[in-house]
Amino acid sequence: AEQQSLQIAALYSKHNALDFNDIALDNNDNALDYNDSALDNNDNALDYNDNALNNNDNALDYNDNALDEFYGKRNALDFNDNALDNNDNALDYNDNALDEFYDKRNALDFNDSALDNNDNALDYNDSALDNNDNVLDEFYSKRNALDEFCTER
Repeated sequence: AEQQSLQIAALYSKHNALDFNDIALDNNDNALDYNDSALDNNDNALDYNDNALNNNDNALDYNDNALDEFYGKRNALDFNDNALDNNDNALDYNDNALDEFYDKRNALDFNDSALDNNDNALDYNDSALDNNDNVLDEFYSKRNALDEFCTER
């Protein structure tokens, strides 16, 4: 009976050890499940980080495109500014050319007026010469008449 009691105690002890082993295995399974869950969470975090990096890359690409557009527009504005400067220079050149043209036209008008005055003076001189010729003709006519009168006498 005592041996049977010892055998029963040994059985209970083995049974308790098996129960303890089962509990330990369950705990290990739970730990493995926890580790699997932690690995899944890490994978999800890495995926989230990858998505965040992709979003950052997309934002940087967008910013690069916006900068390219900005610099394209700024270059276009610089080009327009240069074109306006060139137009201003052309207008200044045209103004100077017009000033020179009007100065020359005024000089030509002045010359035309001087030539008109010379023509008028020449006309006046011609008229004076005609008058002198008429006076001389009259003088010679009278002198000839006087010569004839004196010769006849």
